[in-house]
Amino acid sequence: MSYIGRSPQIGAYSKLDSITTDGSASYTMQLNSANFVPESVNHLIVSVNGVIQAPTDSFTVSGSTITFASSLSASDTIDFIMALGNVLDIGVPSDATVSTSKIIDNAVTSAKLFSSFANGLTNINYQTFTSSGTYTPTTGMAFCEVYCTGGGGGAGGTDGNDTSCSLASGGGGAGGTAIKIYSATEIGASATVTIGSGGSGGNGATSGSSGGNSTFIPAGTGGTITGNGGNGSSGYNGGGDEARRGADGGGASGGDLNLNGEHGHHGETSNDGVIGGNGGSSFFERGGLANDRARNDGSGTTGVAGSKGSGGGGTVVRNDTGTSTGGAGGSGFVVVKEFING
Repeated sequence: MSYIGRSPQIGAYSKLDSITTDGSASYTMQLNSANFVPESVNHLIVSVNGVIQAPTDSFTVSGSTITFASSLSASDTIDFIMALGNVLDIGVPSDATVSTSKIIDNAVTSAKLFSSFANGLTNINYQTFTSSGTYTPTTGMAFCEVYCTGGGGGAGGTDGNDTSCSLASGGGGAGGTAIKIYSATEIGASATVTIGSGGSGGNGATSGSSGGNSTFIPAGTGGTITGNGGNGSSGYNGGGDEARRGADGGGASGGDLNLNGEHGHHGETSNDGVIGGNGGSSFFERGGLANDRARNDGSGTTGVAGSKGSGGGGTVVRNDTGTSTGGAGGSGFVVVKEFING
């Protein structure tokens, strides 16, 4: 970088305190009456009796002591000792001037990254919630990462009207997941955890119900996060061939990341059989598996229930006038991942 005029001087340049010789070879260097330790012998310009001395050959240094190659008599004069700029003594760098390549490996400690790391992180602990309750931080919790998933939606049922029908319901949608990092101050003394219920599966022509919302509400300064429940898929009553679509997954709000739950899979019918749609997968668990009838006539068994916020599996009726029931959605799920300090 160019400058107008002379370039700025970088480093500390100091003329040390005068020294009176007394017949010895070693003397203590001081600056403003305090012992002075140079960076090296090569950082000193020393004049004795009007002659500049050669570093190492004519004198050496150890700490704040300078030792000449031979003793100086009382009639000898140390004219001056000039200490040149110290290594890396460049003052305070300007903003946005220190690149990563200028920082040596392992130089940045945890204490410099975050004040709560003063004693270093010593453990990671998990608290999980499958039912509503209160989160109480573990002693030493510096910060935590919270995953809040809503309940999964239930799958609709099927109700055959004649012996030549092929009916399939879609899977229930999964609950959404909000993910957020909280400091200990943001959590406060505790947090209220509400777990959304899983939606029930529909029987016959009844649709599955939607899953409930899960919430995490800190007592401190942090905001609420919500994982919304997934939607229930529709039931069907009729004849002929009919395959229903899967239900939409739930959304989320308040998190650093807000993830939608997967939608339920669609039911399918063909000449080879009929199969319901699998439930949508949540952040934590795959959806409930669907019921199927491959060439076998009759009413299907109940679709498989979801788990940890996933949707329930769909169900079927093939060439039958009976009814079948969709799988229930899985209840919501909350995980608190704690980072313990000291």
